[in-house]
Amino acid sequence: MFYNELNALDKLGNALSGVHACKTSMPEEPQTTIYPAIVKHSSEARESWAFAVFNAGDDAAVRRFISYEMMLLYKYEKTCSSGNIDSGIKKMLADLSRYLYDHYAHFLLSDTKLPLSLVESVISALMCRIDLVQKIFGSQIKDEPLKSLILNQFREIRNLQYTGDPKAGELVYAERFVHALEQTVRNEAKSSTTETVIEKLVEFNFNNIQFFLYLEDITRQLLVGQTINDQLAELRRQKRKYDYLKPEDAYSHKWKPIGEMMATWITEEIVRISAAAQSEASTPVSATETLGFNLSVAQLACLTKVFFKADIYLSNITWVLNWSARYFHSKQQPHISEISFSKHYYSVSQRTASQILNLLQKMCSIIKKDYFPLLAVISAVHLLI
Repeated sequence: MFYNELNALDKLGNALSGVHACKTSMPEEPQTTIYPAIVKHSSEARESWAFAVFNAGDDAAVRRFISYEMMLLYKYEKTCSSGNIDSGIKKMLADLSRYLYDHYAHFLLSDTKLPLSLVESVISALMCRIDLVQKIFGSQIKDEPLKSLILNQFREIRNLQYTGDPKAGELVYAERFVHALEQTVRNEAKSSTTETVIEKLVEFNFNNIQFFLYLEDITRQLLVGQTINDQLAELRRQKRKYDYLKPEDAYSHKWKPIGEMMATWITEEIVRISAAAQSEASTPVSATETLGFNLSVAQLACLTKVFFKADIYLSNITWVLNWSARYFHSKQQPHISEISFSKHYYSVSQRTASQILNLLQKMCSIIKKDYFPLLAVISAVHLLI
């Protein structure tokens, strides 16, 4: 379909091959005399791209054609970088790949390799915009986990030029990601909120696994202190928010869209909470069937949080909190409500944390004394010195 259009870059490649072959015997003259030919073939290539894009009826064919052209430019740059090629020729080649990217990036297949000069040029242009967004984030966004996620993504974008052979999908998404956040913080310059940024990231399909876990966590926090019916109603409301999303872009094509991931998880939570509510209603647990702890509810919740953060549990935190409230009791409360236990879990005081720290240090001392007596003696000697 694009036979004539393909000739332009083929001719350019032949011209570059001629320069490369002659570089050792006559480095100056062949490269100087070949300039007009390279300029001519570059102009023909630009015309062929425009003709293909505006005259082809098959969008898939255009995508394959533009991606093939970028792949040729990638190969040509690799060839030039391995020899003593004139810097003027290298610049012409870099300008040509930048032109193709600037005008037809949306046609590139996501796995298309890009010339390094192009990647460096695009990233360089993004740096100032990233710095601007970071400044506004620093003053407006107070949610540290969210801020950390975005700053990590900015670092990934900066490092794209050092990761071997970046693909077109990565660079195109990086540009659109920065543009989307830039527009958000500019529009909300004086009142930028965590919710605004989260909505933009979800809409833009930031299907980063850490962001998915972050969304899980903030959704769980919405359920704290609510009745079972209210929890189910809130989850259904959240699910409707994610169901309608049909994104085209993606942070990673290895993972499902963030909306689909969240909708699936919320559905699982609805099933689990509904089943737990039915089970609890039909089989009440008596005080004699629960495990008692010589701790307050606040201390027990803090210890549960430490265990969860240390990856002791295999289940998600909502299940752990529900199960703990159902089957544990404290030294003062024979029955612990799920709401009360969740509140203590998400609002651990420094005083409670200090009490648990002392308890864990006591446990460590017992282990040292019973299983590592020499370490216990050494520790005792250090205390006496």
